[in-house]
Amino acid sequence: MTPLVNKALKVATDLHGNVKFGKSSTMIKQLQKTYDMLDEYSELTGEEKEILLASSLLNKCHEPKRIDTENGKQPWTVKDVETHFGSKVAKVVGELMTEPDEPEHLTKMQQWAIKADWAKGLSLAAQQILLAEKIINYQQTRDDPTPKWSVERHKEYMNSRQLLVDAVKEASPKLYGLALETRAQAFISLDKLAERQKISDQKLVLTPRQRGENEK
Repeated sequence: MTPLVNKALKVATDLHGNVKFGKSSTMIKQLQKTYDMLDEYSELTGEEKEILLASSLLNKCHEPKRIDTENGKQPWTVKDVETHFGSKVAKVVGELMTEPDEPEHLTKMQQWAIKADWAKGLSLAAQQILLAEKIINYQQTRDDPTPKWSVERHKEYMNSRQLLVDAVKEASPKLYGLALETRAQAFISLDKLAERQKISDQKLVLTPRQRGENEK
């Protein structure tokens, strides 16, 4: 880890503290997962990779809901990033700060179609960060799906994110290939979950006697 990347990790850890992400993770853990994936799979080298990795750790530095505000931490601006990390890192982080909102009157597919169009105009580094994030989302769905979500909702979640993944696929053949592989695994996992739920639902409508006979 270079001095610049190490500094980015320290800043990210300080800003996010133990702010939760999802049901069982924290924001800093998610950023570290993105960093690890990019460190292993990105085709970039030298200074370009250093900028990529530092930017991946600073990606959420501007989001108030992800910042440890209870301990007096404040979200960063692009200017803050530039002051401490230089214009090249600030450019990548600044691009990611412009991610479009998700208008509630639109479907998830429509929302992510807008984001896909936005992502096409980003730098290579920003696109690779987005690819890594979506792979981690797919891994989460594959390994530990949200209990309150239906199988259909999980599939809609992945299908909508795939619009963005396809839009930036040329940014990294390695990451894109991993995204497709992980997504396929997640769909298999969800189909198995649906089958288990179906069997469970069938048992609920049986009488105690019928359940006993079926289990013999």
